[in-house]
Amino acid sequence: MRLRLALAALLLPPLAAAQTDAAPPAAPTPPADSAAAVEALRVADEMPRPVGGIKALYGRIVYPEAARQDGVEGQVFVEAIVDEEGRAVDAVVLRSPDDRLSEAALTAVRASPFVPGRQGGAAARVWLTVPITFKLQAPEPVEPEGGAVAEGGAADGRPSVKPQLIGGLESLQRRVEYPESAWRAGVEGTVVVEFVVDEMGVVVDPVVVQTPDRRLNEAALQAVRTSLFVPGAVGGEPTPVRFSVPIRFRLHPQARSLPARRSN
Repeated sequence: MRLRLALAALLLPPLAAAQTDAAPPAAPTPPADSAAAVEALRVADEMPRPVGGIKALYGRIVYPEAARQDGVEGQVFVEAIVDEEGRAVDAVVLRSPDDRLSEAALTAVRASPFVPGRQGGAAARVWLTVPITFKLQAPEPVEPEGGAVAEGGAADGRPSVKPQLIGGLESLQRRVEYPESAWRAGVEGTVVVEFVVDEMGVVVDPVVVQTPDRRLNEAALQAVRTSLFVPGAVGGEPTPVRFSVPIRFRLHPQARSLPARRSN
């Protein structure tokens, strides 16, 4: 049985503001007794990256033999602070299908050196979320969730696995802040954003390719920039893939005068 692991590492930023349909999920709470957690940023000018790239972190993941024998698969989400020295500290598992996979994921993240994040030109403590997928057989190409459209594949025709939007399109929609000027003007519609999901699962160069009103564009772009992806793969290797998502803006009939504001 061939082992395939697909993983992506990127910042899980704070969820800011209002949306038309549902409240966003709360950001994980840092440990109360950790000074590093109190000082760490959720968003930085430059995000932390594993030294040696995604393949270096990938090479430190060991599938637990007992879990492999039991056919255990699934995705583990590890959150940690990357400090000014590039060390992963205060690492915790946010979600996991099995304790054995949790320990393997934690071990790999703790053992990985990182290029520190930077804020204002200086190294800074930055929160990082690493989604790690444990898979016992080669994944089949799948369609993206929520009606998103993906394009990808190598020139030699090898099969591609498309990027996966973690949490689905619904989670992205919940992060959208409806612009007040558009809300007051009764502007609705769908904004289509196109971008590249790189080999780390990071959104690169997002652009609006379709919009009903330019006032909605920045809100759509910001929601995409803060999204988490499992990267696409070609021939089993993570690879950049062009991707697009539709973001829908819809007003509640009873609340067209002013958008409700949430505190962060």
